[in-house]
Amino acid sequence: MIIGPNCTFIDNEKITIGSSVMIAPNVQIYTSYHPILPEDRYIYDRAENDPVYFRTCADAVEIKYGALLGGGVIILPDVTIGKNSIVGAGSVVTRSIPDGCVAVGNPCIPVKFFDDIRRTC
Repeated sequence: MIIGPNCTFIDNEKITIGSSVMIAPNVQIYTSYHPILPEDRYIYDRAENDPVYFRTCADAVEIKYGALLGGGVIILPDVTIGKNSIVGAGSVVTRSIPDGCVAVGNPCIPVKFFDDIRRTC
């Protein structure tokens, strides 16, 4: 496994990274998030001396064997990056990426599958 400099891992839940994974510089992996609805997000009836005034949730992230994450990729909670897949630089991954593909963009989506590339050669 290779992890470049300046990466940020917010691990309020489990982050699983398989072997032979390459993570470029400035990649951010987040397992935590805040609820959408304000009544779920803020704690309105907290004690005055309680420093916690909002709720945080968390979901795991998995990066499978052989995946490559380009520079500046952001991975959000509850995402799996498939085996040997490539996530292009600067992509924001909001949903899981299947095995054996190249995925790019914001939101990140698969644009090429390795099986299709092999058939054209």
